[in-house]
Amino acid sequence: MGEKMQDTRTKIINNALNWLSDHNYQDFSLRQIMQTAGLTTGAFYRNFRDKEELFHEITLILSQKMNQELLEHSESSGDAFDQLLTLAQRLHQKFEQEPQVMNFLFFNDSLLGIYQQKEANFAFLSEIMQLVHQVNQKNIPDQQLFVQIWSFIQGYSLLIHHGIVQYDSSLVRMTLLEFAGRNLK
Repeated sequence: MGEKMQDTRTKIINNALNWLSDHNYQDFSLRQIMQTAGLTTGAFYRNFRDKEELFHEITLILSQKMNQELLEHSESSGDAFDQLLTLAQRLHQKFEQEPQVMNFLFFNDSLLGIYQQKEANFAFLSEIMQLVHQVNQKNIPDQQLFVQIWSFIQGYSLLIHHGIVQYDSSLVRMTLLEFAGRNLK
């Protein structure tokens, strides 16, 4: 890929990321993004197959960012279970601070392919899977435990996001202990 094409691609990605920080991804307007970037829709299609490819790329970028912000800081939080608890708390905080970005990262359709392919580039997911493996004391596959934990974290975040409940650290701890097959303490 030529340098000019890479610059255009980066400009499109950056404009899309900026737009997503203030808007619901479901209202994504390719025309608006390109206009803000000072580019044509033709420039978009020379760089991306379609909107889904752009979303996939943005998801990977946000995953990397989330991995750096959340997981690397939680490594000093004790064992894998404590790291998972810290991660859940920080995810909920990020959901409050950056609701549109987190909504995109948690729920956009490009995630389906990433989850199904267990894509190695999705650093955030890979790190969570490692933590799940370390905390798994049940006689169930790690993937099944991941689905339980991740579904809880996503669903609970959504309830908080919509103002239905407030974050309760003891509820999160108790739920994760139960999922991991650990004694409730």
